Amino acid sequence: VMLIILTVELNDVFAYIAGKTFGHRKITPQTSPNKTLGGALGALVLTTTLVSTVGHFVFAGSGVDTPVKLIGLGLIVSVAGQFGDLMVSSIKRDIGIKDMGASIPGHGGLLDRFDSMLLVAPAVFHYIGFFRGFGLDQPTRIFTGGG
Repeated sequence: VMLIILTVELNDVFAYIAGKTFGHRKITPQTSPNKTLGGALGALVLTTTLVSTVGHFVFAGSGVDTPVKLIGLGLIVSVAGQFGDLMVSSIKRDIGIKDMGASIPGHGGLLDRFDSMLLVAPAVFHYIGFFRGFGLDQPTRIFTGGG
């Protein structure tokens, strides 16, 4: 759980840094004018690398601990995170608000920090469940790894 929460947040940070460094071509100017192709691709590469590397230790000995599956997990986190962010940005633009609150100065409300999780959480749940199994007989042990 912590791996996914941290990497989703870092995905946003990576997109911001890569966008400022390499991004000139805007991909959704009407919905989210600061999102660039360079930011999206940079986040995709960096997040996938991070999830693959750290995921090897988190999921050690489980059915998810293969390079291909961990790369797949990283791609899911990055792509679903970016689409989740765009989805919430679109909804906010449609109803005419910028932030979902002001609890975090300069970053909007609490929901603005977790908008990417709306698509990531169910996608990752099903991806991991596909390889590890569902149900109470096979609990997912995120911190201890194991199968």
